Amino acid sequence: MFAKQIQVMSHYEGDVAVTVNADASTLYQLTEGANLTELIKQDKLSLEGDIQLLQTLSYYLQHIHFDFADPLSRYLGDAPTHKLITGAKQLGQEIKQVMLKSRAHVSQLTTEEYRLAPHKIEIVHFRDNLEELVSKTEQIETKIAKLREQITQ
Repeated sequence: MFAKQIQVMSHYEGDVAVTVNADASTLYQLTEGANLTELIKQDKLSLEGDIQLLQTLSYYLQHIHFDFADPLSRYLGDAPTHKLITGAKQLGQEIKQVMLKSRAHVSQLTTEEYRLAPHKIEIVHFRDNLEELVSKTEQIETKIAKLREQITQ
């Protein structure tokens, strides 16, 4: 993992303190600070062993910064590695911008052009009308109860 604090092995001969079964997206959620107990409750992560050790691993994953340039520079050299890393960062930023613009565009298309999703103002208006309908229904319910009392007397 290009870090000296953590060693991840696919096969280990010694005694295992913690065994974790999870997919890559769940492990990524751990690096983003996801709650371990929530992931276990959602059956996204199964754990055998000491949960505190897993919490320590989660802490390290959140605070470790992988330096891919160092091992790559051993094979490629410093200049090509720098060029590759900066190019990858720029590409990542451009992809992120495209995704944000696409998300905004799709949101606008669904609300304004195709009318597939309601606008925020329409949701607020619907909620207000729903509250009014509930109050009127309660008024009618009380009137019906009073009329039943009059009929039974």
